[in-house]
Amino acid sequence: MADVTYRTLAGFVYSGPYENDAGGKKIQKVYISVPMGIHEDDLRVAVTIWPSHKNADVKVGDYIVVNGKFEGYESQDQSGKPETKWSISANKLTVLGHDMAEEEVRATDKVQKEAVIKKRNEDFTIPGL
Repeated sequence: MADVTYRTLAGFVYSGPYENDAGGKKIQKVYISVPMGIHEDDLRVAVTIWPSHKNADVKVGDYIVVNGKFEGYESQDQSGKPETKWSISANKLTVLGHDMAEEEVRATDKVQKEAVIKKRNEDFTIPGL
């Protein structure tokens, strides 16, 4: 049996969700940016969201935590240079908050901006605290 690596990753969703099929099931895929440290680029990871997480409303800008089978595979970038791509299959998935910055920037008056900030603060609650 091959070694299976499980990880817990946290990052911002920068792309998706995309509908797909896997193993005869309807899935969603999103892509997250995982911080790697101050001297390295963020790790880009494809996240497979299974039907068991259908209530997780994941959108671009969300900060999520995902646990599951973590894999890397060799590929090529657009110029043909070798690269490693990463994926994780979600066993556990939590959406910690939604990015309201775009709405805040678009708010044109003080009352509207304060309402957006209040909603952002209400939405950003950590379960169990």
